[in-house]
Amino acid sequence: HLAGPYTYRETVLKPRPGDRYYDSFGVHNPKITRHGDTFVLYYIMIPSDAYCATEAFKQSAGGYQMGVATATSIEGPWTRCDEPVAAINNPALWIHEDGSVFALGKDKNLRSSDGRIYCRMVTFRADSLFGEYKPTFGMRNSLPNGYELEDPCVWYANGQYNILVNDWKECSYLPGHPTLYYYSTDGKQLHLYTDLPVIDGSNRVEYDDGRAEKFLRMERPNVFVNEKGEVEAIMSTALKDYETTTHIIVWPVDRFYPAVNPDGEGR
Repeated sequence: HLAGPYTYRETVLKPRPGDRYYDSFGVHNPKITRHGDTFVLYYIMIPSDAYCATEAFKQSAGGYQMGVATATSIEGPWTRCDEPVAAINNPALWIHEDGSVFALGKDKNLRSSDGRIYCRMVTFRADSLFGEYKPTFGMRNSLPNGYELEDPCVWYANGQYNILVNDWKECSYLPGHPTLYYYSTDGKQLHLYTDLPVIDGSNRVEYDDGRAEKFLRMERPNVFVNEKGEVEAIMSTALKDYETTTHIIVWPVDRFYPAVNPDGEGR
């Protein structure tokens, strides 16, 4: 069942230690989607110190980058790329029917005058999954007000890209670390869909059996979208504390489909 419970089945990807592969230290933040008969699992490749010392790393864009694994069945086997597909951190992809890709992720290559790392949400397009990913907004922050949000997920419905993001730095208009809903009609600039948070900053979860639980933080929002483009569930990781296992929380959704805004500026 979509809402669980979920049980461990197997580990499908592991880091490849040494100085040969980019994901030699970590295989992080996986997401999965489907295009035609192909399942696409994409994730962050984290290089080890040994790989960072190689000429291949020095000639690359550096940092955390996106890797891809594909399979013809959800059961696998999975075939992964040996090199990063795109220099995107915390990627989110939408693959259109023609195979072209819209992507967005966190860029951490800009520093302020005092040395602080400034994180931008950058949008990209590619002709295919393994094609060249080109920025659509000139590597500028696609979010308004200079917000530094992360952990995007994206789906396309009603002629627009719909995006959930996490306020990890508490720099939006709401307290705590809420999950916020943005949209984009041009694939460049993001606009706020609603001023109500999808998941508020209280991190309090009420279950269908009447119980309630308070978490330290909620991260990695994602959606399950049916074949009509309707959202049937929202998911998030939930951290109770730094000692216990992280949970996955699933909220059923009654087939949400985004509205259209004629002016394309806000809702």
